[in-house]
Amino acid sequence: NLLRTENIIDCNESPNLSECQKVYSLVAFDWLEQAVFSALRSIQSKEDTYKLDEILWNVKGFFADRDFEIDVMALRGYQMFVFSCTSDDNLRVCKQKAFEVNYRAVQMGGEHAKSVLVCLGDNSNSKDPCIDGIEKDMAQFEAAQNFSIIGREHLLDRKKLEDKIRAILRK
Repeated sequence: NLLRTENIIDCNESPNLSECQKVYSLVAFDWLEQAVFSALRSIQSKEDTYKLDEILWNVKGFFADRDFEIDVMALRGYQMFVFSCTSDDNLRVCKQKAFEVNYRAVQMGGEHAKSVLVCLGDNSNSKDPCIDGIEKDMAQFEAAQNFSIIGREHLLDRKKLEDKIRAILRK
């Protein structure tokens, strides 16, 4: 179940603007974060192999006088897994998010931290394949060993998403 009960608003009771904004936020942005968080929780509850000590969602951070937000974060022992989620499929936007999540992961978790971009990108555009393009760019900056990407094909099915996350946790 991707929706928690506290995120459900009864529209029969004439919701106020604040409640409508919550619904918009969930539908437009938070659904992807919630899907990743939920998949991690499912993996955590089912298996000892990929046992995670902690899973956090919507983590607020502060570094060098700047606020930032981590969409989803998981901890296994000393190792941190930082997930950045975007419902965008634009190569430029996704690439920017990829470099940002990699930077934040190292900043917060050190050189052993893993960064993961979750986006709606795929490789369907043969002139400008999103997933391959980002992986190629990350490899040029020696970020590929601790970086992974989850694209549209893994988001269409809950099992595929969980399998992809397991592969990242194994890496």
